[in-house]
Order: sequence, then structure tokens, then C-alpha cells
Amino acid sequence: MFRKMTTLVLAAALGAGSAGRTQVLSQEGQGKPMPTPDEMMQMWEKLSTPGPQHAEFQEAVGNWNTEMKWWMGPGDPQVSAGTSQMELLLAGRYLKESYKCDMQGKPFEGIAVVGYDNYKKKYVTTWIDSMSTGIMMMEGTRDEATRPRP
Repeated sequence: MFRKMTTLVLAAALGAGSAGRTQVLSQEGQGKPMPTPDEMMQMWEKLSTPGPQHAEFQEAVGNWNTEMKWWMGPGDPQVSAGTSQMELLLAGRYLKESYKCDMQGKPFEGIAVVGYDNYKKKYVTTWIDSMSTGIMMMEGTRDEATRPRP
């Protein structure tokens, strides 16, 4: 998305002084009329405005006691009690989770940031924790039929 928006912004800046509407030369939009600066601003405002999916993040805000179960193979799961602190970021655009528990007798911490991407029409999440050095990124949609309700 950043690359597409950069292409649009650069093309708008370069074409702003031209007579008429510029043609987009990128492979994805070849031959399509370039949006005017006003049209681009309207698109940007629409895409950056929190919607109903963002409002639902409020349902998760608070401090929660958790129980995590995981299986290392066949048999009974390992179980760990923990806590989760959920807070809104950037005027409700994102939900941040700070998670803590003991895992296999060691302290474990993780941080998730969840958002809804108005452009992709998908939920997006990043996850980092104290047992890895990578950043996990996920995206997907929600099945309303199986959505848990408070």
C-alpha cells in the first residue's frame, strides 16, 4: 500500500502543474486517469477515518486474567495463567495488548497491535514477544457467524 500511495503522491505532485489529467504510468494503473489532488485528499481522509470495525476494539479494553493452553505433542496441554492489558492507540485506530505469563517456568511477555486496514478491508496484527527476535505479521477477515460476543 505504501508503494502505491507513494506512486500516487509523486504522480500528483509531478502532474499538478500540467494541463488536464495526467495518466498513471505504473503497471497496476496503466491508462487510468490520475486522481486530482482534491480527489486524492478525499480518498486519504476516507481511508484514514476509523469505522465500525475500529469502534469494536473498545469491547476489549481493560485488564484481563487469561489462561493459555498449548500442546507440545500428543497428550494433555501445558497451562499457564497470565494477564492481558488492552488499550486503544491513536484515537481508537489500533488496539494494543500487553500480555504477561510464565511459560515453562520462565517469564513471558508479548505485545500485539491490532488494526483494521480500511484499504485492504482486513484486520492486521503484529506480535512480538520475549521468546523470539522476529515480528509476526498477520492479516485476515472475520467470520461473523463464529464471532464471540461479550
